Amino acid sequence: KYDGINWLNYKTENSGLPDNTINLIYIENDSSIWIGTDYAGITHFNGENWQSFDQSNSDLVSNKIYSITKDNDDNLWIGTYDGLNVFDPAYNSFIVFKNDPHKKFSIADNFIRTLCKDNNGNIWIGLDGGGIDMFKNTSGIKNGIFNHFRPDPKKDKSISTGAVYSIIEDSNNHLWIGIENGGLNILDLKQVEKNRSEFLKIKYD
Repeated sequence: KYDGINWLNYKTENSGLPDNTINLIYIENDSSIWIGTDYAGITHFNGENWQSFDQSNSDLVSNKIYSITKDNDDNLWIGTYDGLNVFDPAYNSFIVFKNDPHKKFSIADNFIRTLCKDNNGNIWIGLDGGGIDMFKNTSGIKNGIFNHFRPDPKKDKSISTGAVYSIIEDSNNHLWIGIENGGLNILDLKQVEKNRSEFLKIKYD
């Protein structure tokens, strides 16, 4: 942390940080940040106090955290190595989503690489196993469904094969999707609302 004059170095030895390997930092506001660690779950820091959540003291599904975003109801979505959590900070409670092969609309993969909230409030989930899921909250989080966008070698305009590392929305309602060995894919969210999904692919030759 830089205070304008000096760099402050927070480590497990001098703070409430539970792990020195940091995978991501999510800035909620000027006085609230969430830290995703590689071995010790998530930690909240408000500038003075530290609060950590891991598998030993909460329903967090994995201590290896890869992504965090916030929905329109101020819930934190937490992508992990072994499932997806939704955290309600008002009650310190977690909802768990894991793949169920017997349920068509369960999350498609448990290894979550990245998360993105679009301008319509949908949550997009980048999967290590390839493809993306979209969570549409129409009747409460527990009753929501995951729509799948999977690579299909028979369809030229399906998403490219490979782990999805990054998702971001631009000002024109396009998702930009970074894929391991698959280059960039672009998805027009206006077309998704019309139940059409065609991925524009940009790749180095």
